[in-house]
Amino acid sequence: MFKGVGRQVVVLKSTDSQIFEEAIFIIKDGAKVSKPDMLSECERIIRNNYTGEPVSVSKKKSIKNKALFIGIAAAVILIAAIITIISCL
Repeated sequence: MFKGVGRQVVVLKSTDSQIFEEAIFIIKDGAKVSKPDMLSECERIIRNNYTGEPVSVSKKKSIKNKALFIGIAAAVILIAAIITIISCL
């Protein structure tokens, strides 16, 4: 439970995923990170914490998944920029 604590949160609500509705990243207190570093860290977390079995996908699905990942990455960068702008006000 968070009581009287302001936290910076990145929430991806439109993931275009048939599985996930939202992706949520809570930024650690005092973390100062650039947008590219934030994106790299999100990718690392996803890559290192994926525990499912590998799934064979067609080339068409693979292209769709890459486009989805790029869209999510762009959304993370956009949200990080918005948070940065808001925190500077």
